[in-house]
Amino acid sequence: MEDPELFAFGPNWRESVTVESEFKTDIATSRSGREQRAAVRNEPRMEVTFTVGVRRDRLRAFQRLLARFQSHVVMMGDPTRKVDLEIAVTAPTQTITVVDEPRWLVVGAKLLLEYEDRREILTVQSINFQQITFTTPATQTWPAGTAIRPTLLGMLSASISAKNITDELAEQKITLSVLPGYEPVFLTDTGFMVHDGREVFPFIENWGEEVSTKFDWARDTVDFGYGRTDYFAPTSFGTMTRQSSYIGVTADQAQRMSDFFNRMKGQRGEFYWPTGISDLVPMASLVEGTNTMRIAGRETYDSFHGDTVYRCIAIRLFDGRMIYRTVTGMTLSGGNITIIQFDKPWLFGMTTREISCVSWMVAARFASDQFTGEWVTSEVMQTQMSIRSLEDLTVENPTVIYDGAADWVFENWGEAGINIMDRLDWIVNTLYPAIFFIPEAWVHRGEADVDRFDVIVNVRWPQVFD
Repeated sequence: MEDPELFAFGPNWRESVTVESEFKTDIATSRSGREQRAAVRNEPRMEVTFTVGVRRDRLRAFQRLLARFQSHVVMMGDPTRKVDLEIAVTAPTQTITVVDEPRWLVVGAKLLLEYEDRREILTVQSINFQQITFTTPATQTWPAGTAIRPTLLGMLSASISAKNITDELAEQKITLSVLPGYEPVFLTDTGFMVHDGREVFPFIENWGEEVSTKFDWARDTVDFGYGRTDYFAPTSFGTMTRQSSYIGVTADQAQRMSDFFNRMKGQRGEFYWPTGISDLVPMASLVEGTNTMRIAGRETYDSFHGDTVYRCIAIRLFDGRMIYRTVTGMTLSGGNITIIQFDKPWLFGMTTREISCVSWMVAARFASDQFTGEWVTSEVMQTQMSIRSLEDLTVENPTVIYDGAADWVFENWGEAGINIMDRLDWIVNTLYPAIFFIPEAWVHRGEADVDRFDVIVNVRWPQVFD
């Protein structure tokens, strides 16, 4: 393949940039409503769409590029990802320093250096923390703050529409279909929010946009066109599909959404999904050491006792912490109070004033193989996701299962526990000498301190994430 032409035109940002990734899943559904899903495509196909505004010389350059390369492979910088140059460099130089080390910064990657109307593509030879060495020296001088972007290789759309505002000013809507295999596959760890072997969907809906919910229950109808009719339900459960908008207010948050979708491979994977609605209202505080919740009325018992979909709950506290539990049973007290029993006791007491909402948490999958991120700025992304509930069956391939220590950390400290565990990482993951009584002077002097240290070292800690 001949060397690709550089597509040196970025978005005007008056209109959003959309990045669409799409998996492909084969779904076979039995008459009982149970699914067998297979990933036909292990890596998503990717398309980037944005509007280019060009005038005068840039317009003429754009038209020349289309005349020669619209049917050829072209290369462009990814408009939604970048890292800034930390220290200015003067040509010729092969080494630069950047302010951060994003994961797409890998050996062999072709990077686009971009400052105002100047662009240059260089290939990474080695990386030493935030210092990058290229295979060839830069031919231009680059000031601090220069944007360094990963490149995308692909084909422009066969039909490109232009809006000619004047004879020297035009707006072009372009779409780049990225060549499969060019974008590296980044294997991301499971998020820290996990329950009973399934990852928990961690994102909160944007209630400023419309949220739609659809309820389905399979039904067979016997109707000969005259006389009586009859109905049969082949499944023992219905499904709920929710379509909602989500916002990533930083590039990292947007990346977390995309990573979650990629881990699920679109419709293929299962996860737990808190509905985010106050489905259950506790009558009283939840007492430390107990494993029950009291709900006024018997409607909860009548509707959900023995249900195979609504088997878990998520408690969101006003301080942001999340508590997950599995329902093990329901009973009636006095005929008008529902008592729900759970698999584990409460690790600390919670008053009704501390609880933001108690939601059902159902097993679910994405209802579409397509993830579309709409970047309204270079940092802020919004997307819509459609999620479909499933029957809560035994997990076939469980993800990380935490022990009691991990549950305690996450329930007591929430997401802040990750930062705490990162700080403890240098203690936990160090090979310490055995703590014995040794007749050495330093041991005698520090024996009490070593004993106190022993409770940290000899604890089975949860997995420490970066």
